[in-house]
Amino acid sequence: MKFAIVIVFLISTVRATSEEQRAVILFDKVDLDHNDHLTQQELDGVFLLFDTDNDTIVTPAEFERDWTNMYHIGGPQEAQSLFARADLNDDNQITDADLPGIFKFFDVDGDGTVNLSEFLTQWGELTILPVQPHDISVSVG
Repeated sequence: MKFAIVIVFLISTVRATSEEQRAVILFDKVDLDHNDHLTQQELDGVFLLFDTDNDTIVTPAEFERDWTNMYHIGGPQEAQSLFARADLNDDNQITDADLPGIFKFFDVDGDGTVNLSEFLTQWGELTILPVQPHDISVSVG
């Protein structure tokens, strides 16, 4: 009987550390009014969690450090990929300028809020797709 309890505990621990479970925990952490919908302000909070010096700018170093060490969401490559996708204006930082576009990406049905299903779907898309390299053209003349 004790063995069965240990097995159930281990299985539930593995499930709790899955990518989806981590995304649900993140969603719940920023759903301040616990209504299962994120407003733009609440979704902005997902990215601002990584602003450790509270200057309203999330740098790649802050994002990667917190992603891997503080929140244990994933590895460095995943952090770098997600940061690059969230940095919509390619200025190497996540700021107020990026946040409306990020919200629009998550608000799939355009109703002005992000429900858990939208969040999980879009979060999964962000974390599993590789970043497309920028087109770097050099003219040799």
